[in-house]
Amino acid sequence: MSCFGKIHGMTSLSNLDQMTPDQLRALAAQLLSKVDTMGRKIHRDETIIEQLSHEIAILKRHKFAKRSEQISPAQGSLLDDLLNTDLEVIEAELDALRPAPTPD
Repeated sequence: MSCFGKIHGMTSLSNLDQMTPDQLRALAAQLLSKVDTMGRKIHRDETIIEQLSHEIAILKRHKFAKRSEQISPAQGSLLDDLLNTDLEVIEAELDALRPAPTPD
């Protein structure tokens, strides 16, 4: 019984009972590797989320600062358009990075 490539196929404890020690070691090594890979991905995603959240905060500060300063309506409109576009792109990227809710 080969365990490489498909972990989800082994949902039964009886399947584990029928595995040889070498197969169990191979499965354990595969699972540890997958956990390590997922941990690195989670760390990378969390870093990106922090960076994007920081960027959103900066953009919102710029938007607020623009309102409190005296600038022409045309300049304000251009800045608003740029900030709104940047915010939409960043929020879409954040949504893509957030894990999907798991059904209970």
